[in-house]
Amino acid sequence: MEQLDLFPLYVAGGEAFCDREKEREWLKNNFYRNRHSLVMSPRRYGKTSLVFKAIEEEGYAYIHVDLFSCLNLPDVEKKILDGIALGITAMIPKFNEALQTIKKALAHFHVAVSVFQGKIALKIERPEGKETKPSLLHALQGLEKLAAKFGKQKKILFFLDEFQELAAFADAQSVEAIIREVAQRTRSLCFIFSGSNRHLLANIFEDSHKPLYSLCEKLNLGRIDADSYIQHINRAFTLKWGKTCEPAAVAKILELTARHPYYVNVLCGHLWCRNTAPAVEQVQATWDLYVTSEISRVAQELSKLSNNQKKLLIVLAKFGEVKEPLAQGFLGPITLSAGSARLALHVLLNQDLVYQDQDGYKVLDPLFRDVLRR
Repeated sequence: MEQLDLFPLYVAGGEAFCDREKEREWLKNNFYRNRHSLVMSPRRYGKTSLVFKAIEEEGYAYIHVDLFSCLNLPDVEKKILDGIALGITAMIPKFNEALQTIKKALAHFHVAVSVFQGKIALKIERPEGKETKPSLLHALQGLEKLAAKFGKQKKILFFLDEFQELAAFADAQSVEAIIREVAQRTRSLCFIFSGSNRHLLANIFEDSHKPLYSLCEKLNLGRIDADSYIQHINRAFTLKWGKTCEPAAVAKILELTARHPYYVNVLCGHLWCRNTAPAVEQVQATWDLYVTSEISRVAQELSKLSNNQKKLLIVLAKFGEVKEPLAQGFLGPITLSAGSARLALHVLLNQDLVYQDQDGYKVLDPLFRDVLRR
């Protein structure tokens, strides 16, 4: 099997998907009960892969809309309408026979049908002069009717990825209110929201004054456990070289990457290009080369931080973990007051540059950690 199949840098599926058994069961149970879900984690932790895997295992029709590149509410509307169009064509096998039903359900829109390379394509457009708010409501209500008629088990899953991007737009609550209106009444649409900025998502879903307050059951996605990764990596070693990985080499992979899913795949992807199974020394050398190649990108990201934020992040990286980052004994050598450190730490936590666990505060991204240590 090709190494890119085993260690992809984007969506992982099939043999490349590792563990997440409890999380998959949690999602699938929500699908079955029609409970809306919110999946949160830092970027590149595998949220999208997890949702797709759960959907694949259940076989529901679904719509995926990624809001990451949206610049304004019209962009959001267009992406949702395009997603609905794709979802409808995938959901309805005898499309031509159902066309009048589709047009009736979407009576408020211009619905155009075309054939490209033997495949039917549906395009939904809001009539000129109509406002975004009622258009989105009508589109979701129309989808609800079609899902009830054509969806597997009379249901379709609506996956809104990187949903925190909505928070940046003026009048975003009008869109949230539309989703709420549909989501709290529907029996045929099940919404899945995901995002990588937990601070913004908390403002959307945990503020009692916001439309989506208490709409979802929530999942905070953590790291994959070490035992699952050891099994996954050894299985890949066996496929590549006919033997399991040297235990010390696997331990080094997990140590350097801190079990961050993206960086596990980055490092293992480089290692799998080798002609022979790597030992500990090759694992370390491969990681060091990768860190060196990414210094300029990390520096560009760090340039967005204030001096106090950078100062605190650097010292946290060098210490590895700190129980009390606001203690005078820790802050004294870096000439940072407790008040300034508290403000800096608040920003670093909200931006998912730092996280806290039972061992203390740590730099979340292992690449950032090792660049800062230099």
